Amino acid sequence: MRKGFTVNLKTQRAAALKAAQDIVALAKAEDRDLTDVEQTEIEAKTAEIAELDEKIEKAQKSSALIGRLASVKTVDEEPAAQFDPMGGVGDAFVKSPAMQQFRKAHPSGVGSGTPLRIEVKELGHAADLGIGTKATLTTQTGQNGAVRQPGYRSEILDEGLSFLDLITTGSTDASYIEYAQIVSETDNAAIVAEGDLKPLSDVTTDLSEAKAFTYADGFDITNQTLADDGALAAYMEQRIRYHVRNVVVDKLLNGTGAGTQPQGILTTTGVQSQAFDTDVITTIARALGKVEAVQADPQAIVMNPADVWNLRLMKNGDQWALGNPLAQGVTPTPFGVPLVASTRVAAGTALVGNFKSVHFLEREPLSVVAFNQHKDYAQRNMVYVRAELRGLQLFYAPREVVVADLTAL
Repeated sequence: MRKGFTVNLKTQRAAALKAAQDIVALAKAEDRDLTDVEQTEIEAKTAEIAELDEKIEKAQKSSALIGRLASVKTVDEEPAAQFDPMGGVGDAFVKSPAMQQFRKAHPSGVGSGTPLRIEVKELGHAADLGIGTKATLTTQTGQNGAVRQPGYRSEILDEGLSFLDLITTGSTDASYIEYAQIVSETDNAAIVAEGDLKPLSDVTTDLSEAKAFTYADGFDITNQTLADDGALAAYMEQRIRYHVRNVVVDKLLNGTGAGTQPQGILTTTGVQSQAFDTDVITTIARALGKVEAVQADPQAIVMNPADVWNLRLMKNGDQWALGNPLAQGVTPTPFGVPLVASTRVAAGTALVGNFKSVHFLEREPLSVVAFNQHKDYAQRNMVYVRAELRGLQLFYAPREVVVADLTAL
């Protein structure tokens, strides 16, 4: 079991522990008992921590066993390549045993018509592709004094956000999960006198389900690229990230929930809507108000790049609506909320809200297969590379996201 896997488990454990501690700290700060919802959440986090402790212990034992066995070698044994998060998935593919065996069998490359198939499993995890909220958390004052919400990188002004930076990621051993999706919530928290009944908040949920789906895409390379380790590693690192990230984003947003597709945000019952009101800025403001009305903190505004540029260039008389375009920074913040571009959101539509309740759980790590048994590729000296990641997507609080129509009638 890889070191990176153990580190990932420890990161999840630390996050679960902090979440439970934050709930207790809040109750203490407000000088009250835990609500039923908080009690349930702490119990769930405690169970999660215990489960992670067991996994960490197993991972450490496995690593120790692997270390002891590594010293026992046969005459022909060569060290197997391991995934290095710093090297990237392309480098891991090039160094994999399957690729090394291919190199030995074809030291001069392959000729036209020669069949080939190279398959490498567990090249990396969702986090290695940049899927999920970044690990470095900060609250900082941004451009024009706008306050950043917790959960963003400290270098936010130097590196733009993507939709996948907003969601929550994890891993699971299950291929099917039933979970409680929050439909409505009434906060009845109050100060009570000694001996009086404690308040009880009302949370209404619907039973929802998530199934494991395979998120896959592919790209073409030439036999010459396949024969050049450096070129292959660099090209795969770029294309795998681009292709797999795109299909994950598309299904998280637009999945129909029918047949072989998971349920996406835009097709989930319970997501709020906001009709066009006066102009784009007013419409976004109304949507932000709906998010806050359900006691959620607006995390981001997600729009098609064309709409983002229209907003960046919008003027009120001689004044730029978002300030001087040459000084707006990589991530504009209308109303103090980061503006995120995504080509998977249709032009004329904006998603406004908190996306942390959107979870992507990895079921199987990234796998890559390179083969030329595709169309007439063997004769054309071309290779098809397919990358795939298996996972589940869950949406715990649809009401925290508002779909706004930016198009006037």
